[in-house]
Amino acid sequence: FFNDTATTEIYTQAFVGSVRCVQETGTWDMDQIEDLHEDMAEMMADQQEIQEVLGRDYALEGMDENELAQELDELDEDIVNEKLDNVGSVPTYVSQKPQIVPQKAQPVANKDEQDLADIMKQQALIFI
Repeated sequence: FFNDTATTEIYTQAFVGSVRCVQETGTWDMDQIEDLHEDMAEMMADQQEIQEVLGRDYALEGMDENELAQELDELDEDIVNEKLDNVGSVPTYVSQKPQIVPQKAQPVANKDEQDLADIMKQQALIFI
């Protein structure tokens, strides 16, 4: 069905393609290709390791969820009790509780002095 000219052309183009392939293959640096292959193998190994880590099962063998919940509740209670124990205690940087000596009320001359006296009383209550 093909004529001789077409068959000859097909073989000629195949030969030209083969020669061109050999020429291009000769320009390749085999060291670079091997390095690329090694890099790809390392990346695939790293990817496999990542997949194994992500696929781990973290279920605790022999641990009951109720036991864990109870232990967490106990820890919460300990934290709350510790905070309650520290309420009202003097901070460590204060050597002792300040002593406030009550003073006799003195007549106040004007509104500004009264406001100032009220502020001082409030601040004194903070240290009690």
